[in-house]
Amino acid sequence: MENEIKELKKIMLEQMQMITLQMKLISEQKEMLRSLEWVNPDVGSIAYLSVKTGKSRQAIRQYVIKNFKIDQDYWYDGKIMNVSEETMKKIVARRVK
Repeated sequence: MENEIKELKKIMLEQMQMITLQMKLISEQKEMLRSLEWVNPDVGSIAYLSVKTGKSRQAIRQYVIKNFKIDQDYWYDGKIMNVSEETMKKIVARRVK
C-alpha cells in the first residue's frame, strides 16, 4: 500500500512538472505572436481593430469614418471596410476613445 502511494505521488509530481513546462511554452508562444503582430497586416479590417482595442466594430467604424479620409486611410472592398497600416497603428495607439 505504501509503495503504491509513493508511486502515485511520483506520477503526480511528474505530471505537475509537465504541466508547468507546458504553461511556460504557451506563454513563450504568446509572446512570440505578440512580437509578430505588426509584421503581417498592410491592411486591417474593422474586426481586427475591434479585437485589438476591445471596442465594438460599430465604434471603430464610426471613429474611422469621422476621423480619417476615405480612399486614403480607409476604403471598402465590397461590404468590408479596410484601413491602412498607418491608420491601424493610430487607432490601436489611441484605443479609440
